[in-house]
Amino acid sequence: MSSQAEALNQASQAAVAHAQAMEKLAEASDIQARAIDRLANTFTTMSGVTHEVRDAIVDIDVSLKRLYTAPT
Repeated sequence: MSSQAEALNQASQAAVAHAQAMEKLAEASDIQARAIDRLANTFTTMSGVTHEVRDAIVDIDVSLKRLYTAPT
C-alpha cells in the first residue's frame, strides 16, 4: 500500500507541476499577445503618419509648381 500511496503522491506532484507550467505558459502568451498588439498599433500609426507626410509633400509640390510656373 505504501508504494501505491507514493505513486499517487508523485502523480499529484506531477499534476501540480504541470498546472504551474501551464499557468506560466498562459502568462507568457498574454505578454506576447500584448506585445503584438502594441506592434500592430505602431504600424497603424506609422501608416497614418506616412500618408500625412505624403499629403504634405504633394501640397508642397503643388504650391511650388503654382508659384514657380512661368506664365505663358
